[in-house]
Amino acid sequence: MHTLRRLIAISAATTGLLLAVGLAPATAAGPQPTRAYCLEQWNAIGCFQSDGDHFRVHDQKADGMRPEIHWETDYGREGICYFTGRADWTDCNDNFRERREVIFRLAQRDVSSGDIVYATRWVSAPTG
Repeated sequence: MHTLRRLIAISAATTGLLLAVGLAPATAAGPQPTRAYCLEQWNAIGCFQSDGDHFRVHDQKADGMRPEIHWETDYGREGICYFTGRADWTDCNDNFRERREVIFRLAQRDVSSGDIVYATRWVSAPTG
């Protein structure tokens, strides 16, 4: 398990990072999260919606990479929400303790090798 890291500031130079509160990604079709913390990287978008504790992930290109969101709570839970390819967005509904913190990152897994090829930095968000 990764050690929970609190990020005080997120550098604008961070590659592949789009942190948006109250905005939905405009590049993907279909139902999109609102009031979400979103990361975008290499043809993929991953969001955490604190209202309802939903992770949503979207693949923008069939390129042999599977986007996934890796997450950890400040009280020891962890998991992965991965794009299933069955819809525009994959929705993973997790039930977190209220007024806590979750950290997450967006990663791209090469389907043929199983290796993670790209990953954003970990970012933190409050739970609902």
